[in-house]
Amino acid sequence: VYKRQMLNFQPIVDATTGDTVAAEALLRWEHSKYGFISPAEFVPVAESTGLMTEIGEFVIKTACRQLADWRKAGSPPIRMAVNLSLCQLLRGDIVATIRNAITENRIAPELLELELSERGVLNQSPAVLEVVRELKKLGVRISIDDFGTGQAAISYLKDLPIDVIKIDRSYISGEDRTARDAAIAAGMVALADRLDADVVAEGIETKKQLKLAREWGVTECQGFLFDKALTGAEFAKRFVK
Repeated sequence: VYKRQMLNFQPIVDATTGDTVAAEALLRWEHSKYGFISPAEFVPVAESTGLMTEIGEFVIKTACRQLADWRKAGSPPIRMAVNLSLCQLLRGDIVATIRNAITENRIAPELLELELSERGVLNQSPAVLEVVRELKKLGVRISIDDFGTGQAAISYLKDLPIDVIKIDRSYISGEDRTARDAAIAAGMVALADRLDADVVAEGIETKKQLKLAREWGVTECQGFLFDKALTGAEFAKRFVK
């Protein structure tokens, strides 16, 4: 049996100053016998059984409550990034869930950032696009995760006011990374700049990779070079002295 589910938060920092500007909420699930279970194991099961809608609601509510708690404790207005799965967009009422979480916790909508995977979410039906449009009307920020790994991103950039593009870690930390990968990544940054979107480089683990990301012109970075995923209390220590 699963013992408990909880959220950890990985910092996202300004690529130039190193200041923490956001946190990505990451679900952790603890088994009574086997300890913490990898998301790579439990997420596919949750999605295939339909449990991801219920779990996703827990993540949204908990993340928004944590953001509100940080603000009350004196943190600056950092953003909270939350991943949305395809089943959350197609089942239930994700718009009402997010609207309620924002209202109940009295957080500014623009501090909530909804991450949509290019591979798992955006390569889907027009129905998904319509839900995303409704979410955007709430005032939240929309982020494309895993950018550069799917096939539909360019059309979505045309049809939606995307606020953030997260370049997939394979472009910066993959063992087989090539000069062509770097050129493509730099092109993504240039495209985002023209669209007035922020760019996050994922998977930054070394100073060399950080230097490369800065050369591309990314605005924000995320990875073990800055910190692992932290508990809410550990994360708060960055702001509350």
